[in-house]
Amino acid sequence: MKFTSALFALSALSGASALVRMPMKKRSDSEYLANRRQVLSEKELLGASGNVVINNYENAQYYGEISLGSDEQKFEVIFDTGSANLWVASKDCSSSNCRKHPKYDSSTSDSYAVNGTVFDIEYGSGACTGFLSQDTLQVGGLELPEQIFAEITDAGGMGAGYALGKFDGILGLAFDELAVCGDPNDGG
Repeated sequence: MKFTSALFALSALSGASALVRMPMKKRSDSEYLANRRQVLSEKELLGASGNVVINNYENAQYYGEISLGSDEQKFEVIFDTGSANLWVASKDCSSSNCRKHPKYDSSTSDSYAVNGTVFDIEYGSGACTGFLSQDTLQVGGLELPEQIFAEITDAGGMGAGYALGKFDGILGLAFDELAVCGDPNDGG
């Protein structure tokens, strides 16, 4: 014990800078939980929970169901932790690799709102373009009104991966700072 203490003292003395003490204060569990509840309630998510069945296609695509619009148009999307945008094919998608995918049709949803901002995103697997729209998103039993998302009009850059893939779009789960058009919740 004395040897360890002596070694510590010598190493502290041999350093070029002075010893710095940093006091630490442990918050009580109740204080932490109260703070956490306040943060969650401010985001209006307290008590909200849901489940999404994630499908695995050959260990290459992991996707699950969402729906958009008051008429709950269903899509299978990849839940992507490396991006922050949601996109699905638009009824106006002109590229051939959109053919087998369901297409979002704003004219059938009473909760749709026009945005129109140009959307252009590129992944390692390719690019797609379209425009932003706003509608109600349902995922795992949760409803998120006024969600900004992209309607893809050209997915040609995604190639065969999208044409043959089991997914209809991508739901980005990353920080808002990674969104192509800024914060995906402010529309710009």
